Amino acid sequence: MSTMDAHQRPQQDERFYEDYDSISIKELILTIWGFRRWIVILGFAATLLVVGVGAVLYLSQEKYPVTKLSFQLEFDSAEKGQYPNGTPFSSSDILVTPVLKEVYQTNGLEKYMSFSNFKGSLSVIQRNDELRLLEYRYAAKLEDRKLSVEQRERLEAEFREKKKSLMTANYELVFAGDESITPLPPTLRAKVLNDLLSTWAEYAQSVKGVTQYDIALVSRDILRPEDIETEDYPVVMDMLRSTLKRVLDDIDKVMKVPGASVFRLPESGLSLLDLRYRTLDIESYRLNPMLAIVGAAWASGNGRHTGEYLRHRITELKMKAQGADTRIKVYEKALRTYVQGGGIDAVGSEIAGALQAPPPGAGVQPFGSNVMPQIGESFLDNLISIVKANLDIEFRRSLTQKTIEVGLEKAMADSDLNYYAQILKNIEEAEKLGPGKLAADGARQEIRRSIAAIYDNLMQTISQIRAIYEGLSQANLNAASTLYGLTKPVYFTVEKALTTQRLIPYLVVAWVLLQGCILLGVLIASAFMKPGGKQPATL
Repeated sequence: MSTMDAHQRPQQDERFYEDYDSISIKELILTIWGFRRWIVILGFAATLLVVGVGAVLYLSQEKYPVTKLSFQLEFDSAEKGQYPNGTPFSSSDILVTPVLKEVYQTNGLEKYMSFSNFKGSLSVIQRNDELRLLEYRYAAKLEDRKLSVEQRERLEAEFREKKKSLMTANYELVFAGDESITPLPPTLRAKVLNDLLSTWAEYAQSVKGVTQYDIALVSRDILRPEDIETEDYPVVMDMLRSTLKRVLDDIDKVMKVPGASVFRLPESGLSLLDLRYRTLDIESYRLNPMLAIVGAAWASGNGRHTGEYLRHRITELKMKAQGADTRIKVYEKALRTYVQGGGIDAVGSEIAGALQAPPPGAGVQPFGSNVMPQIGESFLDNLISIVKANLDIEFRRSLTQKTIEVGLEKAMADSDLNYYAQILKNIEEAEKLGPGKLAADGARQEIRRSIAAIYDNLMQTISQIRAIYEGLSQANLNAASTLYGLTKPVYFTVEKALTTQRLIPYLVVAWVLLQGCILLGVLIASAFMKPGGKQPATL
């Protein structure tokens, strides 16, 4: 008996699985068909429920005011995402925190809402309906699979050309949200939007300088009047001389701007070349001749302090000059080794030998002539990077160019060294004359007048350089004074947070889920029905 049971059990299990497989799909279809009436009724009820809930949600929403202001950016590079001077532009720049804070405080919005609510209620949206329509039209045309390669390329070229003509920087500034304290009056909301644009334009121009070339220029604050009144004459002369050099550097920077050589100030007709010659004349005919009389006018009680200052400057310049001379020799030796066929490895050995030089400043005697050359790690790293490039022409050109640059640096250091040495010599000779013959009143007054005149001329030149720089920026960059222009008046509307376009997808998902729940309920109900029970009514 047990043997027969064991033999029949696999056959019964096999038959059970066959019946299960054949029943699973068939019974599912039959069950759904048998409950079709209830499925239709419940599905219709689910549809009514979803529509009713959606209508209640939409109609019960609280409305909030929305204010919109359309504008267009006036500078040509806006489509490229750049300000007139080439710096990156983004629509989010309009709503930066400094701009928002100024508008928030100026309009007294703290009475209506917190700053965080104010910031969250603003947005900038780019609008270009014509461009979207063009993209839709050409997308439909390019979907045609019958197009040949030539026809497709012609359509793409035509689309790019039309798209280029429609690329305008049109934006919409939106002020939306529910004020937590008191609703803003419509006139105030309109004023806030206009103030945001005007404040952003002023901030972008005055603080970020987006309508001017990206050139760093000194201002009149580089040297204050009180600085030249409290220091000794030699120190003041040194400060004026440094300022004069920076002014000349600024002239050279602005001279690289297109059209700078022919640009003239409208009122005076001054050009950059005129300012350069004037500045050089100040150095040659006013500042340098003061060296001859500074010794006779030496009457300050800080003579010892100024002498130490000059000796320190002389020591620094000696180190700088000899360091430059050493770098020149390294460059020249590396180039000579490379040209003679030594190759990159031989040049690397020359650099390695330079690495064994004493550290900067080793063995330096204060105010003496025994000054060790300076070879910094940055210099050696730079030279090694050139060697690793292993580009023959580029390698030779780079070494030659760097030799010239360091040579000019050494020449400037030598010139400054002679300048300070001459001042120190005049002071030391004046000190030997004794206090009785020191510092004639006439010489002191002459120096004081010269210092004041040089200072005034330098400050005036700085202002004139700035005026030429701004004139060139305005002429070349074609930037509008306000950066933007309004395209439509302020538009007021009342909107809901959940629009129909956003609500419909949610309702569709809810309807699908309910239909799934109905089918699942039907299947569960049929599974618990007894085999001999009453079957569902059919249509």
